[in-house]
Amino acid sequence: MTTVPPSGRGASPAGRPAVPPGFNCPRVRLVEARGRQVILFDLAGMQSEAEMVALVQGPFRQFMDAQRPGAGLLTMVDTSDTPTSPGAVSALRDFAQRNTPLVAASAVAADRPMHRLSVSTIAMFTKRKIRAFADRAAALEWLSTQ
Repeated sequence: MTTVPPSGRGASPAGRPAVPPGFNCPRVRLVEARGRQVILFDLAGMQSEAEMVALVQGPFRQFMDAQRPGAGLLTMVDTSDTPTSPGAVSALRDFAQRNTPLVAASAVAADRPMHRLSVSTIAMFTKRKIRAFADRAAALEWLSTQ
């Protein structure tokens, strides 16, 4: 996985994320998967439900609000080493629903069976192409084919 520096601010071509001016959150990064840019929303290792929800409803949402409908973006959420949290699952479900017009496909690195079940439920609820994988590498590999 290669971290990609933002290629500009504001409007971007289809499939290329726009980075909001002045945006700075180390848990939101652009990474590359076989030449395709993927927005990584990184919750890995977080233990506090309140902090996870705050990230999803704050910087994660701010980043996606800067994107344009029909952008066909690829996104990945890494939930590795996080507890199963009803509040975080609810926040991620709402986040996925809100971003439906912006995203072509999403992957979730989910190292726990309960997380993978939550991903399936969110995909069904939002009617989006969202798949769960055991680790980040497998998630990025799948996203590179979408």
